[in-house]
Formats: sequence, structure tokens, C-alpha cells
Amino acid sequence: MLLVRFSLVHKGSLPYGWAPRILVQCGVPFTEIWNVFHEMYESQVRYMALFDFLGVALNNLPFKVPPFNDQSNVQAMSSDIAVLLADWLEEAKRPQSSSVGRGEFPVGRIDMAIDQYLAELEPTREETKATYEGIKRQLRRNW
Repeated sequence: MLLVRFSLVHKGSLPYGWAPRILVQCGVPFTEIWNVFHEMYESQVRYMALFDFLGVALNNLPFKVPPFNDQSNVQAMSSDIAVLLADWLEEAKRPQSSSVGRGEFPVGRIDMAIDQYLAELEPTREETKATYEGIKRQLRRNW
């Protein structure tokens, strides 16, 4: 995805959530954006875990799979996902929302995914951690 690559190249100067927010502004449904971002995140986590399991350092491989060839990009993707989920939740809570029906919000699936994201989040990502934890609190409070 071109927007994700661009945001990762410029991750120091663009705010987290920039790429998914652009897609939302273009009218792409939240669920579709999250499915794509989650799949990109998942595929990279599995890729990195395989090489960790095999004891192979990713920087020693003769090939790379940009932009997800290092942990900092995976962590940036997680931060983008946190912003996307927070925005989606706020939209789903709005009674007058025309883009997201309250019943269409996949609470259980998101709750489980956040557990995974938190487990794989670097300890230094305090803002992302707080966002995920806030989402989990709101899920329990509102659903």
C-alpha cells in the first residue's frame, strides 16, 4: 500500500494514523481499512517471528521485504492501527453516524486483536499503549 510506505518513510514527520485517516477521508469504510492494516501487520509479525525462530538476523538476509523489514516499522504500523481503532470507535459511538452502525462494530474481534497488539508492543510506545488501553475500556463501557 503506497500510503503506508510513504508514512513509514516519513514516520518521524507525519503523525501516527496519517495513512488510515487519509483513507477514511476518501470514503473507505473503517472495516476495510482495518482488515488491510491488520493483515499487513500480521504478515510482518509472522515473517519476523519465523526468522527469530530460525535464529536468522533479518539484517543478515540477502533480501528485505520493505517497508516491514524492521521492528520500528511494525511498531509504527501498530500506532497507526491504534489511531484507526480509536477513530472508528468514536464514530461508532456517535448516534448520528452515517458511516458506522453501532451493530456493525466488531467489538469481540477488535478486543482480541488489541490484546495481541499490546503483547507485541515495545515498552517505549507509551502513547500507543495508552490508546489501546483506552479503547479496551470504552469497549467494555459501551458494549
